[in-house]
Amino acid sequence: MRDNVMYYLLVIVILVLLSAVVFQLYFFSNLLNKQSSVNLQNSNTLLQLRTTNSSFIFITASGSASALPAFATVFVNVQAFGSNPAAATNNISFALHDLNASVLRYINGNLSNIRTTSFNIYNRSNFYTRNISIKKPYVAQESLSIKVPNIDNISNIIGAISGVNGTSITNVVENLSSAQISSLRANALSIALQNATSQADILSQNKTLIIKNITVDYYHFYPFSLSSQAFMTSSATAQQIPSFFIGNDTVTQSITVTFSFVK
Repeated sequence: MRDNVMYYLLVIVILVLLSAVVFQLYFFSNLLNKQSSVNLQNSNTLLQLRTTNSSFIFITASGSASALPAFATVFVNVQAFGSNPAAATNNISFALHDLNASVLRYINGNLSNIRTTSFNIYNRSNFYTRNISIKKPYVAQESLSIKVPNIDNISNIIGAISGVNGTSITNVVENLSSAQISSLRANALSIALQNATSQADILSQNKTLIIKNITVDYYHFYPFSLSSQAFMTSSATAQQIPSFFIGNDTVTQSITVTFSFVK
């Protein structure tokens, strides 16, 4: 009887152990299946990233555009002398009257194109260390800027100014209009983008390019320096009209462009 009991207990233990083994095999089998599924899913994701992954090209290029300036500005200094400040001021008014009359036709009759930039009266005697007698020690000086709406009139207006007593030309500057500057900047940007795209086509081996970003690195303005035979301090009569040589002003812009293309 005791042997039978031991036999049944042994059978039960064996069955329990077999059940545990079967359960563990089932558990690990499911775990392996899940792990395989995860790996496969990750593999598909990586494969998709590789097939749709885009490469990027960063290109820095520049472009330039030029145009003849629309107008110019002439800078003039006028001075007159007097025995006292009032006399010097009165004398300079005559010089200014003659100056206005000489340039009026070249500024479309608009005196608002003439602006005073500085005015000063001083006693020349204060600048001499030796005791020298000066009949007209007081000097009145006025600096002016004269806008010339038509740049083709530069030589003529310089000749006219040179015929006015007490005047001297200190500088001449070409000027682009606001519309010209906007147009030149747009053209320069367009040319810079074309240059960048051409370089990117070569690097990508003519793949289809997509512009992702454009950054303007810098903008430069290069004026053409007006030149003449010489700036002349005026005398009673101008001997000849100076010849001014006019050239184009140039705008240059540099950009960095980010392109993407599919491998």
